[in-house]
Amino acid sequence: MKQLARTFILLCLVSLTNPAFALEFGSPVDCELDETCFIQQYVDHGAGKSVRDTHCGHRSYDGHKGTDFRLPDLAAMQSGVKIIAAAGGIVVGTRDGQADGAFASGKSVKKRECGNGVAIRHSDGWTTQYCHMRLDSVAVKKGDKVSIGQTLGLIGLSGLTEFPHLHFQVTKDKEIIDPFDGTAISQNCKEKGQALWTKNSDILYNHGGIMSVGIVDAPPDYASIKQSSPSLETFAINSSAMVFWAHFYGVENNDLLTLKLTGPNGGTLLDNSQVMTKTRAAEMRFGGRKRRGDSWDKGLYIGSATLHRDGKLIATRNAETVIP
Repeated sequence: MKQLARTFILLCLVSLTNPAFALEFGSPVDCELDETCFIQQYVDHGAGKSVRDTHCGHRSYDGHKGTDFRLPDLAAMQSGVKIIAAAGGIVVGTRDGQADGAFASGKSVKKRECGNGVAIRHSDGWTTQYCHMRLDSVAVKKGDKVSIGQTLGLIGLSGLTEFPHLHFQVTKDKEIIDPFDGTAISQNCKEKGQALWTKNSDILYNHGGIMSVGIVDAPPDYASIKQSSPSLETFAINSSAMVFWAHFYGVENNDLLTLKLTGPNGGTLLDNSQVMTKTRAAEMRFGGRKRRGDSWDKGLYIGSATLHRDGKLIATRNAETVIP
């Protein structure tokens, strides 16, 4: 009898820390994570004003209630990246008609912070919400029955956001749930449950990375990086300079960011390492060299960016250009 009682108590504790066994979620975005889209922020489990993501890291901001799936630039948004239903259910609300980039241009989005979006009711008190969809892209209406993987719209820049992304939010009986460990937003990040993602979703927590890299012929401004991630596949032999840039995300204080650029004969044009002095959601760095002599050597040039944390390699990404 005592054994049965202990088992019952254990099951109750499991259900409290992980209320999610009844429902799993596929990926809500039709893109390749860590290649063509990236998780920028997670649910905030920090008490008060402190910020703690699902792994007790800093990949969130105060009070954040969802998971942000980010595109590297506006060009990717304009090409059309699908938002898809993470689970089957009934559409209980939609909004469209909100302009992309309204908040970034200084316009008020009060009471429309989600921008264009869709809300879906699932079984047993579960709901999901999809925010910041592209203008005129919402593909379902209230009352529609949707299945997992069905297109809901496109990733956009509507509502309260400065970069194109999907804000994906999960609730159970009106309480925010973190899909990375099945715990409620009110629970401490050290309290672990079971992830709600399906095994074939390929969604895992990451510690930061590199969104995009490129080789160009002049120092880039951040606006151009966010617009189209510029990079030259072929390089003019008489260009005045060669510059390698990298757009990092999820960087933390004391991270080591390294940029290297090598030429066709193995010569080093750039070898620069910098230590971060603060935690930042995104960081762009660049470096290069002016042309020496009348022309560059013909051949392949390779730029390599790396992100190290506590002496361990977190991410690496390369760009190439050729002088024919």
